[in-house]
Amino acid sequence: KARHIYSFGYSHSGYSAKQFTFRMVRMGFGVELIDYAIGLKEYTSIISEDDALVIFSISGGAQVNSPVNDLQYFDHSHKPNIIVFTMTSPSPAEKYADIVIHLPCVSRMAPDMIIDDAPVFFIAIELLLEAMAEGHNT
Repeated sequence: KARHIYSFGYSHSGYSAKQFTFRMVRMGFGVELIDYAIGLKEYTSIISEDDALVIFSISGGAQVNSPVNDLQYFDHSHKPNIIVFTMTSPSPAEKYADIVIHLPCVSRMAPDMIIDDAPVFFIAIELLLEAMAEGHNT
């Protein structure tokens, strides 16, 4: 139970953060999208331990200069609940997360094919929302 939910994704993973935010808002939740590189660092002084931060990152911060690595700037005594959806294990973001959800990276499974990883995030989002709706109805 979070006071406020923030959703973050950068570059290609930003589309998944946008989808998550859109779907959550349609369900009646207050969610703010952080989708620009400088944003996560800027939000470390705004987001508190009463909030939740949901991160979508294919690499989980494994890329050089990934804004996901800005998780290190959160004050550990006031850190929000951090949930990371990633396709890289282990990933740097895992050490800061309360919950890590590892998803298959289909583009790595079929490197010779033109295939996108976003639908995997989208399916995970839908399954999460369905579980939330079921939990709310019981």
